[in-house]
Amino acid sequence: MPELLKPVIFIVAGHGGINPANGQYTTNGKRASHSGIKLHDKSTFFEGVGNRHAALYLAAACIENGIVPILVHDDFADLSLSKRANKIKQIYSTLPPYVRARCAVIELHSDAATTADARGAATFTTTGNTRSDILAAFLLTEFDALQQTVSGFQVRRNSTTYLSGDYEKNFAIITAAPCPAVLIEMGFFTNTDDVKLLIDGSFYRQLAQSITHAFLSFIV
Repeated sequence: MPELLKPVIFIVAGHGGINPANGQYTTNGKRASHSGIKLHDKSTFFEGVGNRHAALYLAAACIENGIVPILVHDDFADLSLSKRANKIKQIYSTLPPYVRARCAVIELHSDAATTADARGAATFTTTGNTRSDILAAFLLTEFDALQQTVSGFQVRRNSTTYLSGDYEKNFAIITAAPCPAVLIEMGFFTNTDDVKLLIDGSFYRQLAQSITHAFLSFIV
């Protein structure tokens, strides 16, 4: 299939990364320490760094599966939500109608909690019944299967939502998205067991394949 007609996933890695000029994490907060585990900075996990690692694996899986990945975030700067949302809308407006009907936004995050035992991946869409709920349903089906093959991976579901079990909240980027959009919380960076997955390239690779397979099922 010609490149211009391939389906598209806009990939958004939440928060910032490490500034190579000074080695500093560019986002305030969004970090947690876990003694005895080698993480991004000694024993500290930076959410934005993990999100960027996941985004790179997802981009690779997209290419492998005939999907065009469009990375919306900066390599390290913590761009404003409005800049990220506007970039998606600007690029979307240039796509042929056939491709617009076959694209989605995937926003990658890991969650935090005040209690260390909170854990598990989850999907978020905007409130109400939308096509994003259908995409979330495909994602959760893939994540359920991933639970069977990845030791320690857990999935959270909202039992009160329509169709999919996704959580619903009007986060800025998925609300502004011109196409179906799902925010994925890949786990809790405040939980030691989840963090062990969130620094594991093998986990990110399998998660990325699950996301792309769900997306391809969604656009069929």
